[in-house]
Amino acid sequence: MNTTILELLKRMPLFTGLSEETLAQIAAGTELCDIAKDEVLIQKGDHGNSLFIIRSGWVKIVTEGLENKELVLNQLGPGQIIGETLLVNRGPYSATAIALSPLQVLKLKYETFLAALQQNPSLALAFISKLSDRLRFANVYIEKAIEWSHYIAEGNYTPIQNQIQMTHNTIVDTGQTDEIRIGAFLSALFRMIKGVRRRQETLEHIILSLGVALSAERNLDRLLERILIEAKSICNADAGTLYLCTDDRYLDFAIMRTDSLNLALGGTTGKAISFASLPLYDEVTGEPNYQNMATCAALNKRTVSVPDIYNNEDFDFSGAKNFDKMHGYRTVSCVTAPLKNHSDQVIGVLQLINAQDPATNEIIPFDAHHQFVIESLASQAAISLNNQLLVEREQTLAKIERDVQIGRQIQLDFLPKTTDLPQPPGWEIATYFQAAREVAGDFFDIFPVQNKIGLVVADVCDKGVGAALFMSLSRSLIRAFAVQHRPLGWLDDMMTGDRPVAALNMDATKRRKLLSAGTSALLAIELTNNYIANTHGDMNMFATVFFGILDPATGTLTYINGGHPPAAIISASGELKARLPATGPAVGMLPDMAFDIQQTKLEPGDLLFAFSDGVTDARSPDKKFFKEQGMLPLISQPTDSAAALLARIETSLRTHIGTADQFDDITMLAVRRAPSFEP
Repeated sequence: MNTTILELLKRMPLFTGLSEETLAQIAAGTELCDIAKDEVLIQKGDHGNSLFIIRSGWVKIVTEGLENKELVLNQLGPGQIIGETLLVNRGPYSATAIALSPLQVLKLKYETFLAALQQNPSLALAFISKLSDRLRFANVYIEKAIEWSHYIAEGNYTPIQNQIQMTHNTIVDTGQTDEIRIGAFLSALFRMIKGVRRRQETLEHIILSLGVALSAERNLDRLLERILIEAKSICNADAGTLYLCTDDRYLDFAIMRTDSLNLALGGTTGKAISFASLPLYDEVTGEPNYQNMATCAALNKRTVSVPDIYNNEDFDFSGAKNFDKMHGYRTVSCVTAPLKNHSDQVIGVLQLINAQDPATNEIIPFDAHHQFVIESLASQAAISLNNQLLVEREQTLAKIERDVQIGRQIQLDFLPKTTDLPQPPGWEIATYFQAAREVAGDFFDIFPVQNKIGLVVADVCDKGVGAALFMSLSRSLIRAFAVQHRPLGWLDDMMTGDRPVAALNMDATKRRKLLSAGTSALLAIELTNNYIANTHGDMNMFATVFFGILDPATGTLTYINGGHPPAAIISASGELKARLPATGPAVGMLPDMAFDIQQTKLEPGDLLFAFSDGVTDARSPDKKFFKEQGMLPLISQPTDSAAALLARIETSLRTHIGTADQFDDITMLAVRRAPSFEP
């Protein structure tokens, strides 16, 4: 092989005049290589230790242009050198060399060639001459590129087109001038620039104007339909599908169109799409579903393109293949882009199928231009679609808000107004109520029961509309059942002398037997509890209730506490005389629950304070509760007014809550007996 290489070196002009000994030294560090057409000789970025001298064939020197497209920088043929710059700068190759034809090259190690240059001035001069030719070519290249850039900037393409017509894109012959060779190279750049201009025009004249039109569309079905149809038209695609994301993490088929099958489903057609929704996450494991092309695009928030689905193993295309089999269709190329709103959330997916060559109608892969178009359109479409969804949601919320306001007003109408509160002679009754939301689960009620006064403070579990509806039901049942039965007159017989006992001293069985003879507030609570538990037990809703019957003539308070915070009785001097703890469970939990009844008396100057846990559970901005430690000092102070006590507590609560949102409904009831002697 050394003999063959030696003979080849002798016939190369670069090595003319070198001695046999020098040629033999060079041949010892040289390898003869055969390179097939389209094979890469050197790769940009690789580190090499050799240069190449072309014996036969041609190579192209390329780099990557816009959108990763190949940009031809030069073409080299017999006798020319590749990789010589690394003799000085031992960095990576700055470009890629690809064989344009079957190629034979001599591969010389840098150390061998440098030694020959140092020992032979004639070789050095010949090598410098080769580099000068390359430099001269580069200068002409730069001059021509600048000239063309001016034409392009002015939009004057005629001179460029004339020069391109003088060139061709096949292997360059050695007889051609530098200008012709450079014209061939720059023509590729010119085509790329025209492609960029075409994309710009598409963006300005089609997509942006389409975005304005989409924004003006108010009908959701027509909007979705237009998005898909315009995307198909711009990309010259035969088919397409638009999916919408659901709240339960699925992709629903919204619109389907296939022109060659005359198939139109969804949208304004009124024809339902029978295909099952695509799960974004595995229904068993909860893992992301990357198997489907559409779900993968949605999950990764990026465009996915497949040249031929039948030659792809990355995704499960069984659905598309079943469709093909059913309709005699052939799905080939496919591109899928996510529709992302302003918060970068995917609200849908746009998928186009089978791009067609405008001239031949042949199915082709979706290229970078198609991807650019679909992503630009998807961005515009997502904004329009998101706006439309927001408008529809706003309209829905407005209706809900109106319904809530009506519900709030109805609920407020349930509660006694301050001006309508009964105020028996010698008594003051005051209330405070503040809902945490538009509607509340707390309620209070004050109503006459023959010659006595019914007092109710209650708190329904949970918050919001459901609790508000349950509150209305509970309030209505308690009042209705209590009013239609006579008051606790039987207790008038349970007197010790002329003074009623502070609390009934009898077992529950006897008390319930006495109550059965004359229905009372206890029966109202039992009837309410049984109705709710039997009728609405599956809702797991219940209410804590403090329900008292006050006799203004005697100060006697008969009460039931169904799981509610203990009310307090405070003397005129601020002494906490008693707490009224639970006498039964919360109302509505289980049917046929036993509720006990207790009795106490408010002496002159005494005050009854009942409240919901919204008082003690009030939270500060740093999440600290108000607790009873915050409430008890406020009620254990002398007061000459029930309203003044509630105002004092309200002020302290507002200071504690500060800038935080109110955590729970707040309800308070104060009943004060005037500090006068009994007659």
